[in-house]
Amino acid sequence: MTKALKLLIITLFLTLYAPVTATTWAQEDDLPKYMNLMPKDTGRDLTYNLCSSCHSVLIVLHQGQNRHGWKDILTWMTEKQAMPALTKTDEEIVLNYLSKHYGKDRPNKPGKKKYRIKPTG
Repeated sequence: MTKALKLLIITLFLTLYAPVTATTWAQEDDLPKYMNLMPKDTGRDLTYNLCSSCHSVLIVLHQGQNRHGWKDILTWMTEKQAMPALTKTDEEIVLNYLSKHYGKDRPNKPGKKKYRIKPTG
């Protein structure tokens, strides 16, 4: 491969690929810390803002609770940890989000593989 061809390939790469990558990084960097680990769904922003106002959201993302367990945690946080009380609507949104994405099976736990091998036959 000639030097001119190598230079052409590098130039094309930087011209075509780098702007797309930079745009993607910028969009991810615009999210608050660790929010990109949380699935986009109704309640993500509210859940993130509520939890991360006092502690790292990673504490939440590593939990595995059913709806009742998450409700108990929210009650404990309100009664014992000075978390502001949520409206019934906001509580439902947060509980729906947490129980869907961070239930007992913890389908969205950081580091957990996003695929499952399907049996054949």
